[in-house]
Amino acid sequence: MTYVIEKFQFCLYNRAMQAPTHNFSHPRWTWMTSLGWIVGLIVAILAGDLVGDSDFVFTYFGGITALFVGLMQWLVIRKFAITPQWIWLTVLGVGAGFFLVEGILWILAQALDIHFKQDEAFFFVPLESALGGLACGWLQSKYQLSRVSSATGWTFTQCLGWFATTAVIMMWAFATTGLFKGRNPILAFSAFLFIFGPGALLGWLTGKKLKTMLSEHHWVTLPPL
Repeated sequence: MTYVIEKFQFCLYNRAMQAPTHNFSHPRWTWMTSLGWIVGLIVAILAGDLVGDSDFVFTYFGGITALFVGLMQWLVIRKFAITPQWIWLTVLGVGAGFFLVEGILWILAQALDIHFKQDEAFFFVPLESALGGLACGWLQSKYQLSRVSSATGWTFTQCLGWFATTAVIMMWAFATTGLFKGRNPILAFSAFLFIFGPGALLGWLTGKKLKTMLSEHHWVTLPPL
């Protein structure tokens, strides 16, 4: 099975080397990443009953969101000899960051006989997403962007991007605590903007770096199959 996968990747790369060059679209990458973020959060929220009050609820949200973000990003860069492995590396990396921190919290809770409420565990989400972005960026650099000489900064960019998205959400949560009571259209609009909007920030930051990387490398697109 490993041989078949490696052979497939080798064929993709060979075909890519024979294809014409193509400019990377930063705007398309940004809005596709944003779309993946929005769809991922919606799916995670709708299926939230599957995890309930689990100690690893943010790992679940992070993993589902990463799945759709990775999928949307791959649809943009698949012509650049990038395989579907990009999707699973995104999920694995981001999920690992969330799982690591929540795993440590779970161990502490068991050892100290305490229970972290979800609003208390929420304080650690920016750290979890930063570590997830770090792992995600490293995996993508090693297994998908290894041919790009300037890919070294990709790991840091992913770390910064994933951290920034959750940091924006946390700042909104703190800023609006106690300001609105009951059903409020202003609160509803601000919630949509600051919860679903940060995906565009992730897309813009990572897309800016990726555009620089690809412009410094003789990147190519795959011809039609």
